[in-house]
Amino acid sequence: MAGSTGWFRWVLQGLVTVLALGLSAIQASPIMAVDNVYVKYLNGVPYFTDTPQASGFKKVRSYSGRYKTVRRSLGSSASYDRFSPTVHAVAEQFGLDPALVLAVIKAESDFDPYAVSTKGAMGLMQLMPETAYRMGVGDILDPRANIEGGSRYLKQLLGMFDGNLDLSLAAYNAGENAVVRYGDIPPYEETQTYVRRVQHFYRLFRTRARPARVESP
Repeated sequence: MAGSTGWFRWVLQGLVTVLALGLSAIQASPIMAVDNVYVKYLNGVPYFTDTPQASGFKKVRSYSGRYKTVRRSLGSSASYDRFSPTVHAVAEQFGLDPALVLAVIKAESDFDPYAVSTKGAMGLMQLMPETAYRMGVGDILDPRANIEGGSRYLKQLLGMFDGNLDLSLAAYNAGENAVVRYGDIPPYEETQTYVRRVQHFYRLFRTRARPARVESP
């Protein structure tokens, strides 16, 4: 989960905006157990409702909770094939290994572009709204924009932690302040498991990307 810091401030901002606009149907929190969900962006912050009462809302095509468990195998290549061209283009833009970006997406959302965590992280790379705003993401549920925002954040973390991938991944999950405070991967079970999971998928995606060997005649 990218950038959990500032969740309370985001919720508070949402509530203030709701009161200011008089849109009682809008939810500052994106967690809604309903079939039809609509989203509107105000100053880069997404607001969700199941009963839109103002213009500018668009329907979210599907809506799911964050995957509690992710298969350790890569599974079907359908999702990989769908997003791989975008991931490769964005990774090249930020000087990242595409296999690393794919590994983060696999671990975070299992390639569900509309995955939403219980803490409010959204999209393929599970960006918190505040982090998405910092990274200049206009539509957090747009796959390309989400991948660009997550990749930009990951690139910044790699620079902050001198290229140390484990620390950068830990910061992506728990926030950079937690890593700085502990000077290592924070002693959170979720974060430690997350780092191992991404590294596992990173190895698998690097193997998949490796060209097939051709035997000499």
